[in-house]
Amino acid sequence: MLFGIDAPDNLAQGIDPHRQLMKPYWAMNRIEYGHLFSDTRLFIIFGCSLGESDGWWWRRVYEVLHLQTDAGTPLSELIIYWWSPVASPDTREEILDTFFAVAAGESDELERASVEDRIQVVLYYDASPPAFLATP
Repeated sequence: MLFGIDAPDNLAQGIDPHRQLMKPYWAMNRIEYGHLFSDTRLFIIFGCSLGESDGWWWRRVYEVLHLQTDAGTPLSELIIYWWSPVASPDTREEILDTFFAVAAGESDELERASVEDRIQVVLYYDASPPAFLATP
């Protein structure tokens, strides 16, 4: 069982990583999973908060969403399944803002637009459970 929060992609200089509880370090995300991103054509996020604690994953997905084939077509796409309470429903734009805040930080509008059209958001509520791979 691992405890702790996500850390920046690069460990702070002068701090022994063995003395900190950091999920990406102890899970060896870069070594175990880093090579898989460039070969993935469809990413599906389901049941995750899109928070900073999983920021390493979201930054890798964001990087791959920028890639294109030799013909100039998008290499990968992303589907985000997002549960929202009926009383206070989220919008597609709010979900994208949450994703970009963690994955891209302060990206400019042009950069965001080039990736945003490769992302589908499937909103669902208690009254309308999700159907696997259903897109808007």
